[in-house]
Amino acid sequence: MLIKKDFENITVQVFEEKYREAVNHFQLNERKQIYSSLTKTVLDEALKDEDRTANIAVNQKGEVVGFFVLHQYYQHKGYDTPENVVYVRSLSVNEKF
Repeated sequence: MLIKKDFENITVQVFEEKYREAVNHFQLNERKQIYSSLTKTVLDEALKDEDRTANIAVNQKGEVVGFFVLHQYYQHKGYDTPENVVYVRSLSVNEKF
């Protein structure tokens, strides 16, 4: 089942394979790469892990402009993190836009 939510001029939805090429060509400057992983490096991990859900943001032209992973049950090493939390991880906006 495809989950998506339309906003005024952007749609946020679960990743679909037809968007892989666009996600793999995401552009992030070096400074942003310090704080967020490149989409192509985290996408396959998210797709293989039942506790992660890869998501994209698509503009009105059908271009992928954003990416993030929802990660449930994530336990960060060295921190006491609650189990019933969903984290937003690898959030990025394509530099191209």
